[in-house]
Amino acid sequence: MRLPDQYRDLIEKEQCPFCGREHVIKESPRTGEYYCSNCGYVSDFPYIDETSEYRQFAMEHGVKDKSRSSNAGDEMVDELATGIEYDGSPQAKRMARLNQRIQADPSITKLKIHVRNIRNLCGNLQLSRSISDRACKLFKEALDLGHTKNKKGEALNAACVYYACEDKGSPKNMSEILRFTDNLTKREMEKEMNTIKLLPSLENLEQKFEESMKRFCPSLGLGQDIQQACYDVAAYLREAGIGEGKKPQTRIAAVIAYVSNKSADPKDHRKLEEISLKVGPKKDTIQQRMNEIEPASVKLTKIPSFQAILNKKA
Repeated sequence: MRLPDQYRDLIEKEQCPFCGREHVIKESPRTGEYYCSNCGYVSDFPYIDETSEYRQFAMEHGVKDKSRSSNAGDEMVDELATGIEYDGSPQAKRMARLNQRIQADPSITKLKIHVRNIRNLCGNLQLSRSISDRACKLFKEALDLGHTKNKKGEALNAACVYYACEDKGSPKNMSEILRFTDNLTKREMEKEMNTIKLLPSLENLEQKFEESMKRFCPSLGLGQDIQQACYDVAAYLREAGIGEGKKPQTRIAAVIAYVSNKSADPKDHRKLEEISLKVGPKKDTIQQRMNEIEPASVKLTKIPSFQAILNKKA
């Protein structure tokens, strides 16, 4: 860029136009202004670029849109919407037509809509960006595998958010997610959860369900000893294949109910209604899963943390 004549000496020679000395012009690290270290003169040199930022090339018009650009878009969507410079050549025209066909692809349009809706749902739930990104990637994975055909869109979004929370170790129960949907029913969400949980990237999710104890136990006011016992019991049940195939929230609720109510200290006991309210599954469902754990009670007593709460003093 060619400097205007009135600023050339100022920048190239660091010469002050007021006192005439050279090598005295400095740049303030705080304000970015150029000033003279000898006489204190402050230049009006336009150190801030106030010109508009540029948008992508407007393909349909073949011109550059010089209006100020908007906020950054979503990376997942942006990577599918790359602009192409149009210079009027035959090759550029072919590329422009190809780009328009890509942008008109129904699957890309569908992805954009669902990514936006998933982001909104995660925002309402005050979830982290990493969880939001994971939920969007789960939907894209389902879309790429053809698992979204003839499915209820909002239920798919909710299911993706549910399993993203599970995968990132910050589980939400179905009731919490359904609260921010438009009259979506639990049955509708459960149906699409069965679709999402089969995605290849979630194949190891079952191994993480004991990590969820760290969230739900504190919400129930349970101490560290109960939390550790729940974690160890959950890990044992997973390795033994007990309760395999059940929903993570159901297994979590059953383990917490079983362990807390086995404690020798009555203060650790929690009613099934209370656990149901915090974790999600119904009282009767929790009781059924607890009954499935009971046959393993003898082996569970060999777990040090569980044995400790059995002998805990009130």
